[in-house]
Amino acid sequence: MGYIPAMEPSAVRAWFDEASEATLSVIDAIPDDAWSRPGLGDWTIHELAAHTIRAWTMVVRYLHEPVQADDPLTAEEYFCQAMSAPGVHEGVLQRGREEAAGLTDLPAAAHEAAELARAELSGASGERHVTSRFGPLTLDEYLRTRAFELTVHGIDLARAAQLPVPQGLVSCAGLAAELAARVAAARGTAIPLLLAATGRESLPRGYNVVG
Repeated sequence: MGYIPAMEPSAVRAWFDEASEATLSVIDAIPDDAWSRPGLGDWTIHELAAHTIRAWTMVVRYLHEPVQADDPLTAEEYFCQAMSAPGVHEGVLQRGREEAAGLTDLPAAAHEAAELARAELSGASGERHVTSRFGPLTLDEYLRTRAFELTVHGIDLARAAQLPVPQGLVSCAGLAAELAARVAAARGTAIPLLLAATGRESLPRGYNVVG
């Protein structure tokens, strides 16, 4: 079966915008004394939030880089390649720590990054190609990956800070789950996910569609 487009272009932008606003609301609500608490894995909440900001800063960066002429990847293919690259997880962990070290007012940095991304996206065609470490994507396909990151990490941040998950992220969770299922299918690991989702079996220990 060939690739079936997952979303209309307007829906991609709506997902990215809603996930952005909801994640910003979580970051704004994090108490001052919570930033050093455990966030995700080896990250503190502060480091996790710094990593989350990349969902906006990388959009701006890639829109300003020369475009590769190769056939564009889908969001699913991007995740398959990104998560299977040697040392990717160690690199992500280290970048999160380095970026956090330079941010003293993280909520302000998050709002600035989100606003700049919003301005850069205004009027930009979703069909134009953008570059990435793993090959070019259309802008809409890249925004699917960023909306996914914002949704997942927005929920991560809310849970780590013991805050309620905002309704915007609740609404976005279904779209993120759909993309996760598509990545699982592309990686050949959809059956365990399906069995767990339908109550037949628990997921294997350590199962991760983007890990």
